[in-house]
Amino acid sequence: MPASESPLVSVVIATYNRPAYLRSAIASVVSGDYRNVEIIVTDDLGTDVNREIAAGFADTRIVYHRNQTRPGAGSNHFQAFRNLVSGEYVSILNDDDEWEPSFLSKLVPGLVDNPGVVIAFCDHYLMDENGRIDLAATEENTRRWRRDVLSPGLHQPFWRCLADESLPISQASVIRRDAIDWQDFPAEVDVFWDLWLGYLACRTEKACYYLPERLTRYRFHSGSLTTTGSGRGGLGLIYVYSRLIAVPELAALRSGLKRKCASAHLSHGLFLLQKRRAREARKHIWNAMLLMGPTPKLAGALALASMPGTLGIGMLTALRRARRG
Repeated sequence: MPASESPLVSVVIATYNRPAYLRSAIASVVSGDYRNVEIIVTDDLGTDVNREIAAGFADTRIVYHRNQTRPGAGSNHFQAFRNLVSGEYVSILNDDDEWEPSFLSKLVPGLVDNPGVVIAFCDHYLMDENGRIDLAATEENTRRWRRDVLSPGLHQPFWRCLADESLPISQASVIRRDAIDWQDFPAEVDVFWDLWLGYLACRTEKACYYLPERLTRYRFHSGSLTTTGSGRGGLGLIYVYSRLIAVPELAALRSGLKRKCASAHLSHGLFLLQKRRAREARKHIWNAMLLMGPTPKLAGALALASMPGTLGIGMLTALRRARRG
């Protein structure tokens, strides 16, 4: 299909203050072999450097938008989807990730040729903070999210892809814009907005399209969500899994979802314990027990959270040091 007849794709790059990574992310779209795109750089109230980087490409397809307040990553994305994009399809590129040149040209046809498809996605590489691809970690990542056994082509419905976390919304997907309710973004999902977006896509009961090629590069570094621990985002993960547990179409997968929700409760409970908020920590660990039943691991965590003073925190720290050692 000639570029002039191709559907317009809106690429949303939400950014804050990672100028070196942002430049590489934009460059990977600009140099791609799919040309009919608009590139929305939506700045979460970062420095003027972000604007200068976007302007430095001198590419009319790039639109720079600076928020007047700092809404956070999830709201930054959803505000862009609601108010800034014009494409028939939308795609997310994290400001610290990069695309292969053929990312869009290989995924967009999966949507164009199949009107019943709401999302097309692929696998991705893992790279370090310097852009070096880690093939061993990439292979492990593919197996971890079961993309090595996920069949190519159409899946309908695709709830299992979401439950298995095979669906890499913010790393490697293109989405049919008018199929998603972009107004449905609860603040509770917090940093797990992309998992919530997967839920919205599944809720359409349309199909997804999987291409088993690695067409993006996901960067692991000290500031990425994957490496920053549960923190405040733990509540977002608990919220999303709690919603998924209640979905009738996921009844057959409910036990696995309960395990994931329990794990999120436990992780957040231990995070709270480290913050000396033992009473709140015990509540989350109890919730994990309600979902999974008592286990030695949960019983041990509850014992730590029930110790007087900072004794539990000290023992938790010592256990983690020993485990790392």
